[in-house]
Amino acid sequence: MSDVDIWSQVVGPDGSLYLGVMNYPEYSVAKLDTAGNVLWNKSYDTVFLKYSGKTIMDIDGNLITLLSESNIIKTDTAGNIFASRKLALSTITGRYGTYVPDSYIGDVVVLANGDKVFLIWTNGAAQLFLVETSPDLATIRWTKVYSQWSDIQTKPAIMADGNNLVFATGFGLAGSGLQNRTVLMVLDGNTGATLQERWFGQLIYFQNLSRFNNGYLFAGAATSKDEMNFLNYDSLIYIRTDLSLNVLAANYFPSLSLDYVQGYPFLVKAQADGSAYGIYSSLDTMTLFQISPNDVIEWANSLPNTSSGFYQHARFLTLAPSAIYITTQEWSSATTAANIVLSPGFMLYKTSYSGSFPSCTKPGPGHMSMTPYPLFPVSPYIELTDTTAFTDSNYALQVVTAPAIIGNTCTSMLPSCDSLKVTGSPNVCDSGRFSGTTNLGCSLPVTWTVIGGPDTAIIHPENNNVVSISFPKSGAYMVKAIVNSNCITEDSMMVNVLTDKQCLTGFHMPNAFTPNGDGKNDIIRPLISGDVARYRFTVYNRWGELLFESSELLKGWDGTFLHTPQPAGGFVWYCQYQLQGQALQTQKGTFVLIR
Repeated sequence: MSDVDIWSQVVGPDGSLYLGVMNYPEYSVAKLDTAGNVLWNKSYDTVFLKYSGKTIMDIDGNLITLLSESNIIKTDTAGNIFASRKLALSTITGRYGTYVPDSYIGDVVVLANGDKVFLIWTNGAAQLFLVETSPDLATIRWTKVYSQWSDIQTKPAIMADGNNLVFATGFGLAGSGLQNRTVLMVLDGNTGATLQERWFGQLIYFQNLSRFNNGYLFAGAATSKDEMNFLNYDSLIYIRTDLSLNVLAANYFPSLSLDYVQGYPFLVKAQADGSAYGIYSSLDTMTLFQISPNDVIEWANSLPNTSSGFYQHARFLTLAPSAIYITTQEWSSATTAANIVLSPGFMLYKTSYSGSFPSCTKPGPGHMSMTPYPLFPVSPYIELTDTTAFTDSNYALQVVTAPAIIGNTCTSMLPSCDSLKVTGSPNVCDSGRFSGTTNLGCSLPVTWTVIGGPDTAIIHPENNNVVSISFPKSGAYMVKAIVNSNCITEDSMMVNVLTDKQCLTGFHMPNAFTPNGDGKNDIIRPLISGDVARYRFTVYNRWGELLFESSELLKGWDGTFLHTPQPAGGFVWYCQYQLQGQALQTQKGTFVLIR
């Protein structure tokens, strides 16, 4: 089946993988188990699908699937339809007059309250819509439009963040004499109101957005040229921001080739701690890499493309709890050994978080470098406005027989595991978290034991390489890790479990302060007892304006903003902190500034 495409990839709560497969003119959804076995595969009878086709996980554990002509279906996890809706666009006025253009749903996300937000664009009218519906898709809550969005090779992207919506798109009008623009936005998902926005003087083709604890990661391909087409973006980039969209870092990869036939095979996704995983394809290799929270490339691991013309286009990168899934498109009829051959032209890889591919894929070290990318802040170009352009209605759809998905898992000898390093805190209270890092290419699980100590420790595995260990009594213990491949590789570390007195912890925040320069109560800050591993303290005024933030434990607010004393009254504070070996905590409240 050469006329087949992979349009979506999502991991369910049970670890199953759902793939959206385009078998023109039908769209299929396939469910695979964690070993890559196809559990079921169903197609949905529809007309020619152009620009549409995606399956995501709903908040209730069921599936939402986008089809052509702005049609939407809800199915259970067996693929059975129990709701189908259509978002219909009424007559609009665009650059080609007043008419009803074709519209396509490009993406959908689910807010924390279950509401859905759809990203929809039109053909020819160059209009971009955001449409929010109720959880059952029966009611349209609000609709926003960019009425002059460009239709020349820019790609918008959306992401849910609780009940907020994160949105990004580029604007470029070929031949208009206008400069390129890109906007990053955070919207209130309940009303569509703009909460934050940042504009830049580049045109960015967004591939994906992701969230980490303290901000967002935007990834794609960028250009600073005035007129662009699909193939000549000049930089593969990612942008790291805080939750207010202030840019923390922007980097590009100068060593990556941009003459690849698809132009932008580049995906980056963040983890909660701010580290990120990325995938890049070229004519020679496909490279998986990790970026640290402070924006340093930790490692890169590559798979070779064959010399017979086979190469892979990275389509999806999914960070599941215990593995990374990568779906690629094969752009020739050549075959190769890989994890799972879904059908001629598509590959699914499952790899560990240390970048370990099966040895039959012939992994090797990758070569990546990055350098700061200059972003140019500019004034807003266009406003996101209200509209009532869409109506919502039922429509009929039936399930039809789906083409078979051909699966083949590669097998090989056990990889060589000749390096192992145990890391974790040497001083803990009643529990600690420990990692066993193996050499690149080793994907075997690590076996853990605890030796010595005044009592028996309890080991709680998290994944192949990470464990949490509970220690019932204070004292000295030895934590030991072993990988058993062709020969035994091991490492260990001594852990000192502290006494109850040493582990006393607590959080206290004053409710008032008097910054009058008398040396008493001149600053305000949280008082935290314990071994603090992470810390962030922020202060806001009654209008939500950020007045102060600090990651230094002993640094407090002195009652000024931009060197100007603030008036007496109430203020809001937030504090995120994490004690060594414990979960991240969030505290918030108010205090009074007295003058």
